[in-house]
Amino acid sequence: MTKLTSKNEQEKEATGKETEHKTLKLLVYPFAVIVSPFKAFKEIAKNPSFKGFAFIILLIIVTSIGVQYVYASKVFISVSGRQPISPTLHTFPDAYLYVTTFGNYTFKPDQPNSINYTFIDDKPLTEYSVFLVNTTETLTLVNPFVSTDTSDTFYQITTDLNQSTTKVGNFTLTAEFSQNERPKFSAFLNKTEEWNLGNFSINWFIRSPYTYLANRTTTINLASEATLSLLETNASRAELGNTSSMNNWRLSILNDWSDHDTATIYGGNYTLFTYSGTWLDVVFDVNDPEIDLTTVSLTYSVFLSTNFFGDYLLSIVIVDTVSSLLSWVIYAGALLLIVKVFGEEVSKEVSKEVSKEVSEEISEEESKKRSSWRPFFILVGYVFSVFIVRTVVNAVLISTLPEVNFQAATWPPTQAEVILANENRIATWGSTLVFQVGTYFNLLVEVWFAVLGAIAVHTSRKITWGKAAMMSILAYLIYLILRLFLGF
Repeated sequence: MTKLTSKNEQEKEATGKETEHKTLKLLVYPFAVIVSPFKAFKEIAKNPSFKGFAFIILLIIVTSIGVQYVYASKVFISVSGRQPISPTLHTFPDAYLYVTTFGNYTFKPDQPNSINYTFIDDKPLTEYSVFLVNTTETLTLVNPFVSTDTSDTFYQITTDLNQSTTKVGNFTLTAEFSQNERPKFSAFLNKTEEWNLGNFSINWFIRSPYTYLANRTTTINLASEATLSLLETNASRAELGNTSSMNNWRLSILNDWSDHDTATIYGGNYTLFTYSGTWLDVVFDVNDPEIDLTTVSLTYSVFLSTNFFGDYLLSIVIVDTVSSLLSWVIYAGALLLIVKVFGEEVSKEVSKEVSKEVSEEISEEESKKRSSWRPFFILVGYVFSVFIVRTVVNAVLISTLPEVNFQAATWPPTQAEVILANENRIATWGSTLVFQVGTYFNLLVEVWFAVLGAIAVHTSRKITWGKAAMMSILAYLIYLILRLFLGF
């Protein structure tokens, strides 16, 4: 009895060690496919396990998360960098001051068409901004009237527009404030029956200590322009920073009218009233009586530290998981279909390497295994191990790249902002040796992927190398086309 018990214990111990050994192999196979694909695929073909493929998908997701962390440490995104506070109105004899989440906005009744903008600590952001109605004649603003509805969240002032002593219209400046939303400003021209000045345009003049205008991937130094010069047409925003390189900006001033329409931007040295220096002049469409806009400061924060990085990372994990599984199904399915269609006549052929050994007929059990799609799909799944290497290498390469700014006025960013950010990223990274090495390495990985597919076919179906390579390439082309079509 004791001997029988001892024998059972030995069998259990042996079974446990065998199970442990198989589990260890499952963890090693993804790396073995990369280092020694011929030997690894022969081993995997004997007993393909879905657990091994699941481990590959897990590694792809984990390394993808890693590369996103590295990427997020190199990208700075323009966001509002202050804690939300309720807007508060402070009234002075000569001014209305609004303390808000985005800074301090000051309106002066004796300058009814102007807005001054500073940080909460009174650091100037926009020293002076003013709206003017441009016509063939000079207009003066008289009789300013502040609305009785003025409150912590609302300000409105209306003035008469006079040509000489004749009133030809009214000009109204309105501001709306909230705790979380950017302030909304609007300027409205209401013409009277005495208006006889023909066409007009509303101009928005801005004077700021930040004199570098973002112009897609470069900047324009307004101070270098001797006079007001045409800088951009069909613009929907004007972002100003303090250095010539946008990627060095950690604070910028955003003047945005994208909710309204486009405008033409001029900039340079100019004298307006008694203010001489560098100005930005935003000219809105001819005969457009009402414009909507906003002015805020943006803090460029490292993407990794923003409160929406978690949501971004979660979406990346979901997308990578779905795309990896779809890629596997598409490539393995295409490869299996091609093997069945073109490999039927050669399914019993023996490769030159195997023909040197004793040739045997394919057993009934092996034939059943070959006719099943599941083992083949699992075996081909190990081909995706190469993408783990690609992700790790990309993470290392990205870690050496310079920091780059992502100009997003809102989050999630608009499509136009994403395009602009990608242009800036490519302009900054594209010329570096590291970026070029990464591009060629990614192409090499795609070739490597197709080669591993050929090895998998040759190993599992005893198909000649030439035909295995042809089948793998054809399946890869189908996989590539469908991947581009599906957008992943």
